Amino acid sequence: LSLAVRALGKLHGAGGLGAQNLGPAAEALVARLLPSAFERSAHLDTQGLANLAGGMASLAQPAQPQTATAASEGAVSGGTGAVRSGARDLVRATGPRLHELKPQELANVLYSLAKLDARVTECDERFAPAAARALAVAAHADRTTGGFTPRQLANVGWAVSRLLDGLQGRQPRVGGGAERAERLSFWRLLAPALARRCSDLNAQELSMSAWAAANALRSCEADEAGGGGGDRGAARELASAIARAARASAPSLSAQQLATIVLALSKLGARRGVFMVLAKATRARIGEFNAQDLDNVACAYARLGYDGWGAKLTRAIAAAAAAAVAHGRAPPRNAANLL
Repeated sequence: LSLAVRALGKLHGAGGLGAQNLGPAAEALVARLLPSAFERSAHLDTQGLANLAGGMASLAQPAQPQTATAASEGAVSGGTGAVRSGARDLVRATGPRLHELKPQELANVLYSLAKLDARVTECDERFAPAAARALAVAAHADRTTGGFTPRQLANVGWAVSRLLDGLQGRQPRVGGGAERAERLSFWRLLAPALARRCSDLNAQELSMSAWAAANALRSCEADEAGGGGGDRGAARELASAIARAARASAPSLSAQQLATIVLALSKLGARRGVFMVLAKATRARIGEFNAQDLDNVACAYARLGYDGWGAKLTRAIAAAAAAAVAHGRAPPRNAANLL
């Protein structure tokens, strides 16, 4: 069953089901497969859980446009239907067993849950501590291969950050102090490991790690504000490593990656030098920025003040913003932020 879901996900991702979104026949098949798989999830081995999660995440995303045909009549968005409604069942099946997963399986399961947008309604405060314990177990158990690869670390950090994103600002439930402490221990364990491997990350993984580091700092600040023992040191250490890697890879970063990294580093208080390097790369790609990415990079440099970016980038952002507004490509919120 899990292999069938995984295979359907791979076919869909490559456009093999003949539509960008799931057609009625594929949706009906998935709607029959998933309940059967979850009924027997206790009998799945860890690879089976990872296959099930990966297949569901692939089915929830639009197919690749270069291979998929136009959506068939009656097709449903990949983000709805049986796959999306199964996210809660997937959390219930995987949450208690996260500590059993090998590093690759843990990275795949957490990444898949994040791609399914399984947030507050499915993943409450208990999920992050479970992920923290699983991360520690997997890292220490897999000594022969050095634990996680750089890519797996980036995936885990990004995934847990996204899963916890909806929990920010919520009132912790009664008795959640220990869980909050374990959530922070997750970042204290992950951040140094990622910092040591930042030079091995590709552009996309570096962008994901920057976003995760900014969220880690926000978690620490929120904990400190609530009287807890937040520790910003781990997030700062990761920020420094990301800044060094970003300087080295700036010419190869895409517009979206530049926007994400610049915004994250501005929140993390990185030093001025990296922003000057990234400003030059931003000017070179300014025509590739969509409204949201342009909004993000403008807000990031605005945090630094004019001396942090200078007249050349100011003019480039202003021209790109004016063009986006004139051609109707900037939603009101982005236009207001840019102004």
